Amino acid sequence: MNALPLTLLRLHFFASIPVRLGEFPGAVWRGALGARLRELVCTTGLPECNGCPVVDQCPYPALFETRVPADPPSALLQHNGATTPPFVLRPDASGEDQDVTRTTLGLNLVSQDARACALMVRALERAGALGMGHNRVPLQLVSIEQADVRAGGEDGEPPWRVLNNDSIDQSLEPPSAMVVPPAPPAVDVRLVTPLRMRIRGRYVTPDAFDPVSFVRTVLRRATHLGASHCPDFEESELARIGRRASHLRLLSSDLAWRDLRRYSARQGRAVPMGGLLGTVRIAGEALNDVWPWLWQGQWWHAGKGTTMGLGQYHLMPLAGAPER
Repeated sequence: MNALPLTLLRLHFFASIPVRLGEFPGAVWRGALGARLRELVCTTGLPECNGCPVVDQCPYPALFETRVPADPPSALLQHNGATTPPFVLRPDASGEDQDVTRTTLGLNLVSQDARACALMVRALERAGALGMGHNRVPLQLVSIEQADVRAGGEDGEPPWRVLNNDSIDQSLEPPSAMVVPPAPPAVDVRLVTPLRMRIRGRYVTPDAFDPVSFVRTVLRRATHLGASHCPDFEESELARIGRRASHLRLLSSDLAWRDLRRYSARQGRAVPMGGLLGTVRIAGEALNDVWPWLWQGQWWHAGKGTTMGLGQYHLMPLAGAPER
């Protein structure tokens, strides 16, 4: 297996009065999603999942929590002690610093089960309807689009089609592998949202960025997603590719650190969520080996905080021979 099954959706919401979701809307949406998803699927009404008699059959912990089922599907999960949530939320940046009446939320899901995606959509629809932002403004889900990941598209952007809101289960196309273009001799990597990449216990700063650690971070996330949500996933292939990544070279770097915080109700304080933004140029023979996973990683992100939209990057392949 050299690909993970993807479902890419865009959910379009409308507010009757202007709403502002703040500088970190991904955290707002993720918190609301967890509460509404649990309400939607919980059959026991217990206050927490630990000790629940049906926890291994319930979709909530599989989709939202980090835990290991009673019978872990892989040695990696047994070793790490936790699964990886399969989703990424991509909020529209327009609602961060201004009031808006329309906003779009991207939902990217790595899963072989289309029903899981339908559940997530219904939970997000309920979250919006109950109100978002400081003033709890209701958001109405007005339309849903799904990307045809098998079709590729210009600049890596797949074509989109509108789904039937009233029968999302029937109108969803099954998850599929993303079409990957040929590997270039070099590539510009633009970090779109803060990349929180932790190496040896420290978050990587602009002057400490290196392409090997970045690519291995992408591969590590792919490995955890595959082991958590794809029964036929083979971990050994990505381990081999990760070793090959040591031959990558950093040709140029223009990075800066962006401070970002979210409020944690559990911890009762603001939590730092800053990371790297900017563009780096990567080359090397190993790019051929890592390219399929690096390309797909644009949709499942890299580093910490990915479920809230952090770690998004965009690849811009370069056709000419790289400068040495």
